[in-house]
Amino acid sequence: MSNPYKLFKSRRFLPLFVVQFLGAMNDNIYKNALIILVSFSLAQLQAFSPKMPLAIASGLFILPYLLFSAISGELADRLDKEKMIQWVKLAEVLILGIAATLGFYLQSLFLLYLTVFLLGTHSTFFGPLKYAILPQHLAKEELLFGNSWIEASTFLAILSGTLLGGLLILKPNGIFIISLLLFSLALIGWFASFFIPKAKSENPNLKINYNIFKATYDIIHYTFKRKEIRLPVLGISWFWFIGSSFLTIVPLYTKEVLQSNETTTTLLLTLVTVGIGIGSLASYILLRGKITAKFVPLANLGLSLFCFLLIIKPLVYISAFGIGLCGGIYSVPLYALLQYKSDAEYRSRNIASNNIMNALFMIGSSLIAMFVFQLNGGSITLLTVIAILNLAVTLYLFWAISKNTLLNIVSIFIKCIFKILYRVKINNLENLPPKGERAMIIANHVSLLDAALIRLFISDHFTYPIDTDTSKKL
Repeated sequence: MSNPYKLFKSRRFLPLFVVQFLGAMNDNIYKNALIILVSFSLAQLQAFSPKMPLAIASGLFILPYLLFSAISGELADRLDKEKMIQWVKLAEVLILGIAATLGFYLQSLFLLYLTVFLLGTHSTFFGPLKYAILPQHLAKEELLFGNSWIEASTFLAILSGTLLGGLLILKPNGIFIISLLLFSLALIGWFASFFIPKAKSENPNLKINYNIFKATYDIIHYTFKRKEIRLPVLGISWFWFIGSSFLTIVPLYTKEVLQSNETTTTLLLTLVTVGIGIGSLASYILLRGKITAKFVPLANLGLSLFCFLLIIKPLVYISAFGIGLCGGIYSVPLYALLQYKSDAEYRSRNIASNNIMNALFMIGSSLIAMFVFQLNGGSITLLTVIAILNLAVTLYLFWAISKNTLLNIVSIFIKCIFKILYRVKINNLENLPPKGERAMIIANHVSLLDAALIRLFISDHFTYPIDTDTSKKL
């Protein structure tokens, strides 16, 4: 497509874009409104720690991903996706119109937390549909563009929903305003879902396995058997590991290092979120619409560098934005690869498997944070641990995705050292045959560095013959 922005005028993309944006916004309006209401109002009435609501809400929202992802993936592969999206969005209308409204008005913690669990269940079923339907409606050259805007808008929805939920809930008539807003947005999303074009079943004869443990094991086992699926899933899950860690680190970092308040925390998280959105869009421009992971290792390396900059505090706000920017460039190609490399009849289950792994990695992030805090470490300690772990992941990504890029980076580094230490000069390069023609280069063994110097400064495509007796000694 010469102008991919025409997708915003097309039913193949615009209705889904609206549906997922409003859904993500609603989730975050509700969660943040709940956390603030419980922390500032109900906590005083019911005598519990104001730190508990965030932990409980986060746990209840993630739990359905572990319980129901396998079944949601199977249903998405078996049923017509556009019809299933309509039913899922109708469920959102009922959840927010009944459970959330009653929970707010009755100030019932049971109903409020039940709504979080139900919204998590809604998102669990919507996720495989959202990502699996894109390859059915978009051409290969449009897929990266679609993913970049889905990701960018998701984080914009998270940001705007979080801000709206916090600003509105404690206002006079805040409960009425929030309830009306949630129900209205859900209703608009449901209405928009009817404009999504038909997406027929990719596997109509699939037998649904209602044993959630067996089904979960089966889809994860299938995912990990295939390298082209396993790598994107692990890469995306690592992105959520870093994101979850950062949500833990930022409030503590603001208090311990910057010695500031909640306003600074909000600003830092806003910069990260905006950075992810811009990075998501930038990934399409950098890759020119091609589905490839070639910039993923470099983006992850940039993420580590910005984490280290936060540790030494020279450019805090730029570093926060940089972390988000690199995260966006990193994640979008992996989502596109996961969709493109998946077999059509198994695509939804691969995405469901990815959602399970995302949840497990986020839980792992929380466990590492708890371990660091148990050892009396602070935000800087945790940030250092995450940055070092991320560097290790970066090396693995270079090796798994872009071995040549890794070798080139190492070669450039060693080349610089040689130039500084030995003042290397190269004469008569014009005597070598043109590229593509074979030649034999015989070193005169002035030093033991001959082989390395030839490899670094003359050509990187070599076959080294070596004496048989010598090779046996090595």
